Amino acid sequence: APTLEATPLEPLLAVAGDSVLIDCVVKNLQNYTIIWRRVVPGSNKTEILSAGEVRIIPDPRFSLLHQKGHETWVLQVQKAQVNDSGRYICEVNTSPRMQIYRLLSVVERTPSNSKAFPVDHNYT
Repeated sequence: APTLEATPLEPLLAVAGDSVLIDCVVKNLQNYTIIWRRVVPGSNKTEILSAGEVRIIPDPRFSLLHQKGHETWVLQVQKAQVNDSGRYICEVNTSPRMQIYRLLSVVERTPSNSKAFPVDHNYT
């Protein structure tokens, strides 16, 4: 049967505007499918972000990175926003389904955590 126990559990921290990689390690997937979900803030509902290597959510900032034959499935969030913060779920559609939660916090960009100065200032 598949296992998720090799998945890292530490929370992920990102700065708004950066790309975030949320990884899930699935051993022995067989013919099952990996589904990424996120918990809708303020509810117990979840929304499906991807199934297998296909993005389900309309938001093109989300994508699924996976190399054939590898055990790591990565949900990539480009240009992360503060409201992307929350709980993400890596799920295998076994019966009963297996899930592992990853916590993401996206913080506002400040001068102290910026990697570089923004280039969009016009000095007029």
